[in-house]
Amino acid sequence: MLTRDPNTTSAAPGARARRAPSGQTSLLGDLVEPTTPQVGAAKRRAGSSPRVSGAGWRWPLSYVQRGERDPRFDLLRGLCLLAMIVSNLGGNSWFSAISGGPFYISAPEGFVFIAGCVLGITAARETLGETVRHLVARLWILYRLAIGITLGFGLLAATGRAALWYPLPPATVATYADRPDAFVIGTLGLAVGYHGGEWLILFILLLAAAPLALLACEERRGWLVPLVSVGVYLAAQLYPDQFRLPFATPVSIEAWQLLFFGGLTIGYHRRQFGEQIARFRPYSFAYAAAVVVAALALLALHRQGTAPDWLFDRQNVEAARAALTPRRLLPVAIFLQFFFLLATWFWIPLRAALGWFVLSLGRNALWVYALHLPLIVLFRNVTALATLDRNLGTVAQLLAILALWGSIKLRGWLNDAAYRSALPAARPSRGLA
Repeated sequence: MLTRDPNTTSAAPGARARRAPSGQTSLLGDLVEPTTPQVGAAKRRAGSSPRVSGAGWRWPLSYVQRGERDPRFDLLRGLCLLAMIVSNLGGNSWFSAISGGPFYISAPEGFVFIAGCVLGITAARETLGETVRHLVARLWILYRLAIGITLGFGLLAATGRAALWYPLPPATVATYADRPDAFVIGTLGLAVGYHGGEWLILFILLLAAAPLALLACEERRGWLVPLVSVGVYLAAQLYPDQFRLPFATPVSIEAWQLLFFGGLTIGYHRRQFGEQIARFRPYSFAYAAAVVVAALALLALHRQGTAPDWLFDRQNVEAARAALTPRRLLPVAIFLQFFFLLATWFWIPLRAALGWFVLSLGRNALWVYALHLPLIVLFRNVTALATLDRNLGTVAQLLAILALWGSIKLRGWLNDAAYRSALPAARPSRGLA
């Protein structure tokens, strides 16, 4: 029996069917054109459908799962992106006062974990071949963008006419001085990254290794993924100088992979974890309460400046963050769960207050990330923006963020207009009918 894909628009006989744009997003929000699962493409195995996670929970403001997509990840990803943009733009503003300064966790850590979790959830609904094809397409987009960012801003830095996000690293200058051809080759080999391109290199390497982890999960050997990931993490902590990949990543990929593959494992086996948690519901509530208490206690200690040194070293925050040391990993794990619980328990007011704005950012994360890089240059080279007081600096950052949000809406409108113009003209008899 033939079935018609509900996402395909009917056309005149002989015309190629075109798929309508969909709102589905993927790993980083919009790495590829939005896609919709094909009819019959989902895995035909037990446990592939998502569990309705809100059943039995009577708190009226909480999240209830409807369908396969979980917009909580879009919300959290959008909030991480907001904090990242405010921090990168710099300047004197109330936003910077809220998000700036050393803290137990940073936006990139949450972003990497969410990326792995979303990939695991998506892969659990697809065949391994479909997931690998999507990963290859995303890798190609990320690779081209990372190269373009590094070469473009690297050339601008070489002219010395503009203040960029940060100067070229001294090691890069010493290695590639007066050798632009070697700089290009190093960029193509991902040995050089600059002005945000190194963060994309981090995701390129993580995605390149993801098919092996997904194959283990597909073969019901998912326990191998956290086992290998923890082993690599421990090797990076014990032998940081000897255990290092020769790629231009801003942090230790050998350590940060634990966040990505930990999220991937949780996302892929989300249904199984949900069933186990449901069996111990009273204990799960007690665990959630302990997480909230621990997070609030850490917030109070941080505000008072009395956080213990064995947990949080204010003098070496960046080094602990780059290496993701165990004392950094513990509060990161606490706050990742804390923010997810907040998004679950207070989903209704959060969606009403921030959904129209933050969800758009989270679903178009790569687009926003790429566009905010030239805004960084603008904020560092326009004297009027660099010397604003806190109130005017807040207005300037708000206008920049709204401009990014407006670009998302304009992009969506242009894509819809292009799609409508590509549709075949309706036949007069069909229009009359």
